[in-house]
Amino acid sequence: MQIDPNMSVGSVARMDSRSPAATKNVSNSDQAAFDQSQALENQFNNTPDVRADLVERAVSLIGRVDYPPPQVIRRLSNLLAMSIDPND
Repeated sequence: MQIDPNMSVGSVARMDSRSPAATKNVSNSDQAAFDQSQALENQFNNTPDVRADLVERAVSLIGRVDYPPPQVIRRLSNLLAMSIDPND
């Protein structure tokens, strides 16, 4: 293997001569994206940590002897068996 160092590059990178203010333009679409981001964050903050209806459903499913169905268990076991790496 041959390594060819790039000696034409100086030790300090050259900076762009344009000023940061000239390169940064805020458009209306950027503002709209920020507003949507704020709305999403507000919805996230108002979401409860625990959803009682889903906890109740999970508890009821745990008590069932036929959940999950045998075919689902077989399919999952096949997928797991296919993903086993014999070298691990």
